[in-house]
Amino acid sequence: MRGKAKGFTLIEVLIAGSIMFIVLVMVTDSFLTARNSARHADNIIAMLQPLPLVKADIQQQLQQSPGQPATGQGTFGQVTFQWRAEKTAAAAPKPRFELESGTSTLFAERFYLYQVELTLAVADQQKILTYTELIWRQGPGVPQ
Repeated sequence: MRGKAKGFTLIEVLIAGSIMFIVLVMVTDSFLTARNSARHADNIIAMLQPLPLVKADIQQQLQQSPGQPATGQGTFGQVTFQWRAEKTAAAAPKPRFELESGTSTLFAERFYLYQVELTLAVADQQKILTYTELIWRQGPGVPQ
């Protein structure tokens, strides 16, 4: 009779190899997903960094012609943007009552509410943001 064999059988080696292969595939998939998520997050951060400057630019352009629809586009660093704004509401200041004369002063429209759609793009990603913006005509209220 033969003595007891030392080592692993072929089936044990195949099972161990299969388990190792499955673990390797899972780790690789997790790594690739994490890398893609990090790249996506970096692009979103890069896209949103100049947002305060873009909003200030939009406010300035809307302030120049209050009450009118407006569009624009531009570039800040590697971020390109396009926007359009539509007036959704307009209002005048409340009438002012003069106690001495007993009359009311009515004012023309001075406050404008816009719906702004802003499209930001960087690399191969694009994000559309929608928000409302309040603009008012500068200077004293203009009586009607």
